[in-house]
Amino acid sequence: MIEPMRRVHTAGIPVVGYLNRIDTGKTLTFVGVDDYQLGCEVTRYLVRHLKARGSIVLMQGPAGSLTSVDRMRGFHDTLKIACVAVEAAVRHLRGETIPPEIILPVEIVDRGNYAAWDRRLEERECPRWEHVT
Repeated sequence: MIEPMRRVHTAGIPVVGYLNRIDTGKTLTFVGVDDYQLGCEVTRYLVRHLKARGSIVLMQGPAGSLTSVDRMRGFHDTLKIACVAVEAAVRHLRGETIPPEIILPVEIVDRGNYAAWDRRLEERECPRWEHVT
């Protein structure tokens, strides 16, 4: 993509990026969505509408695609939050005291630490209660 973008810029053709960010060359603007937030919202929608029935299959886009990476991160983070929320509800129903607020730590997933996420969803661990409260 570098050479075609160089020719476009050399020719003085203005470029507007949309959907996928262009990481080579200069664009006038980018029009898109917050891919992380999109992953979160789609996950919330699926959880709400499946009502604990059925399965969710994730099909990731091209390897390294920024939209895919951020959307998957949003999906996984939302499920972690749901996992802790269920744990809090169960503990409350048992009569245990739960904190009024639980703020999960932020984790940036990149090439250096993605291995913990590169496995089937059911193989991933929920955050441990004692680590988040």
